Amino acid sequence: MALRLKSGIRVAATVIAVASAMILLGRGGHLLSLDRLASDVRTAAIEREAGGEIVFLGIDKKSLDALRVWPWPRETYGRIIDSLVADGAREIFLDIDLSAASRPEADAALAAALERAGGGVLLPAFVQNTEAGGASPAMSANLPLPLFRGLSWMTSVNVVADSDGVLRHYPYGLVIEGEGVPSVAAFLSGVSGPTGTAFEINYAIAPGSIPAFSVIDLLEGRLDPATFLGKSVVVGAHAVELRDNLSVPVHGILAGSVIQILAAETLKQGVAIRAVDPAPWIALLATLVMTAAALRRRARFRHLLAGLLLAGLAIELLAFHLLSRHAVMLPTAGLQGLLFGTGGLFALHELDLHKWLLLLAQIDKVNSQRVLARIFADSSDAIIVVDETGGVLEWSGNACLLFRTSAVCVKGADLRRILPDRIAKDLMSAMVDLRRGIWTDPGMRALTMVVEGGMRHIEYRVTPSRLSDVRERAVTDDRIVASITARDITVRRVQEERLERIARFDTLTGALSRSEFVERLDADLAKASPEARSAVVVINLHRFSVMNATLGRSVGDALLQAVVARLKRSDTGMSAPARVGGDWFAVSRPCGEGDDGAAEMAAGLVALVSEPFELEGTVVRVGAHAGVSVQRSGAKAAALLGDAELALDEARKAEGGAVRLHDPASVDRQRRARLLETALWNSIENGELFLAYQPQIRLSDMSVIGAEALVRWRHPELGMIGPDEFIAIAEGNGFIETLGRWAMGQAARDALTWPNGMTVAVNVSPVQLRRGDVVADAARVLRESGLPANRLHLEITESIFVDGNGTLLEKLHDLRMMGIRLALDDFGSGFSSFSYLAKLPLDKIKLDRMFVQTLAPGDANAAIVKSVLMLSRELGYSLVCEGVETEEQRDFLRDLGCDEGQGFLFGRPQPQTDLLAMAS
Repeated sequence: MALRLKSGIRVAATVIAVASAMILLGRGGHLLSLDRLASDVRTAAIEREAGGEIVFLGIDKKSLDALRVWPWPRETYGRIIDSLVADGAREIFLDIDLSAASRPEADAALAAALERAGGGVLLPAFVQNTEAGGASPAMSANLPLPLFRGLSWMTSVNVVADSDGVLRHYPYGLVIEGEGVPSVAAFLSGVSGPTGTAFEINYAIAPGSIPAFSVIDLLEGRLDPATFLGKSVVVGAHAVELRDNLSVPVHGILAGSVIQILAAETLKQGVAIRAVDPAPWIALLATLVMTAAALRRRARFRHLLAGLLLAGLAIELLAFHLLSRHAVMLPTAGLQGLLFGTGGLFALHELDLHKWLLLLAQIDKVNSQRVLARIFADSSDAIIVVDETGGVLEWSGNACLLFRTSAVCVKGADLRRILPDRIAKDLMSAMVDLRRGIWTDPGMRALTMVVEGGMRHIEYRVTPSRLSDVRERAVTDDRIVASITARDITVRRVQEERLERIARFDTLTGALSRSEFVERLDADLAKASPEARSAVVVINLHRFSVMNATLGRSVGDALLQAVVARLKRSDTGMSAPARVGGDWFAVSRPCGEGDDGAAEMAAGLVALVSEPFELEGTVVRVGAHAGVSVQRSGAKAAALLGDAELALDEARKAEGGAVRLHDPASVDRQRRARLLETALWNSIENGELFLAYQPQIRLSDMSVIGAEALVRWRHPELGMIGPDEFIAIAEGNGFIETLGRWAMGQAARDALTWPNGMTVAVNVSPVQLRRGDVVADAARVLRESGLPANRLHLEITESIFVDGNGTLLEKLHDLRMMGIRLALDDFGSGFSSFSYLAKLPLDKIKLDRMFVQTLAPGDANAAIVKSVLMLSRELGYSLVCEGVETEEQRDFLRDLGCDEGQGFLFGRPQPQTDLLAMAS
């Protein structure tokens, strides 16, 4: 009896201690996050509908896209207010910051709308920090402008999130500049509370049940006027990009205006959530638990445990009922913690802990032995465990198969008699070293054994271990064993050797691979004296792909094999041939001081390969090209091979069989071209390209009437790159279309700032006109820049019309129909046919500079200028003379009656600022 009383007192004391701990944790706020989580889960399961008396008019993406400007002019808010008043709205809350002045006429328009509303509009007021940081940052009030305050009601809109960043509580009102200002929710609901206090929003009210409409639908008259009759309307941000969004329970992220409506609905429906003190509930539950403990001797443990589970469920059901019916939040974390703690107490009393732990240890030991036994039995590796005497303790099934002996599968067998000597020695040495404390793991080792039918390759690992033992009732670590894990890697080794051969030799021809050729040549160069020189020759079969397609793949393969065989027999001093490409072969050979010997060797190889081959009953003749590089000081094999391949590229451009020696200057040009080609793609993004403008002059009065835009490139490392160099690269790699679009757009934006209607001329590349959509590009440039079409001139060259492409003519007509002016550039420098001039929709002819720079009265060029001038006037074109460099040339052209001039006399290509200074 005394024992039972003592046990009951101990249980009661423990329950009281757990209950006290739960109460203290709750008072300290340590259970707050759990209670919030549980409350959010319950709230999510409750469904409440909004009353419908408060309507949300959202500034959504649809409205922003329609009005195309943000912030909206205040006249727009005036229109919103007027429309809502006309539709009978009872009150309007405009959730827009109106604390700063706008345009005077815009503010006046909004004030007039507020006055027409007759005091039915609410405007927001809030307080905020005036500076970042600080222990007590200063606060300032943001109030509507005095112009608006006298015509509206002022409401507070400040909200403060809880410590977890989630907004749950909402104030009844704030004190702003010494005056109590009710919150929007209190104003819209008609329910007030002490200023400075807050209530908890009931997020069981579904945001989707709030009547919501788009501002643009109101402004464009698409809404039924009865929609807002007698309703309170909240006008506020809904679009994500306006960033008026806050984190809330249950719903995640909501717009600030929607939260204001939910807070008003909470007060209006009288469902503000109230939290109760959990301490009395914990005390009551503790009393019940102690009563259950007193009855424990008459109930089984599983019954008591079931009772605790049912109590936990009942608590949750009660909490859900209180929240859904009465908007009361019961903090249940402390109650559930009490049940969990006492349940653990009952479990400890029910079980003998020491016996339970011993039982678990025995079960773990048995399970470990079973798992290890299964691993030994099923392992694909051979596993053998031996002791210090050399006797076998354990083995796996694959040990017998790997070592081809059944003796190993006998417990106690001597490992030195059944395993290879090297493995046996490794096992014994490992155990000795471990006992001496000097063993280090050597990792995996390899061994090749001679067996019937060939060689067997195995890899193995030896690991010694120190085991515990019981001697004289004491645990000692004096027993040492060693294990070997081995696997057969014969198949893998054969595959590795095969892959190594594939990597070193071409599988079709038996020639060296590229990497093997480079490796061997590097080795030869390293062994050679500093004075020695080596040459690399790369040979390519001429039109091999055509022959391969004509005669068949089998003949093509046979030809490649025959070429390699012929190269191998050609010269004992030459290296083994390598196949470095589809039909590209390389050889190397020491050479003398000059390059003549290397060239002669290459010519001999070309002649050798060009001799007829008899393949599958067919005589085959192929030509060949060769590229040669001679070792430079310090050069590596890969560089020599690359130089020979570059020389071969040059040789392939020549007719028939040809040999080319590597030219470093040519390589430098190619390397520079490749560098520029790569850099050109990023030149616009990196701000390296810019436009220079060369003025165009009206010769009659010498006024600046326009300028030609010329693209310039300043590379950060190479400096200024000439257009003759980079334009050709752009046309070759497809960048010309991007470059042309950029130049046209930049020139249009610049010209928009020029005075007196000055025009800007932009060159259009023939490649750009053929491949790109110049019409669409020009339309987009005019639309985005706002430049009048007649101020944009596009200059084309005669080479466009060589192929007589009708599509190009259609593009020019389309450009002309848009109002863009077209000029034929460099007239007389190339194609120079008069047949197409009458067909083209031109506005100008630009006479090439070569006719002007040597111009003199009475000479042939003067006659040409007069003829072109007469022709242009007959066709209705203006004539622009390029290359004007002297006053004599200017006077002569002006006396002839030429329209415009362009040249260094009037100005070189220059920055826009200099052009504008010249034109002013």
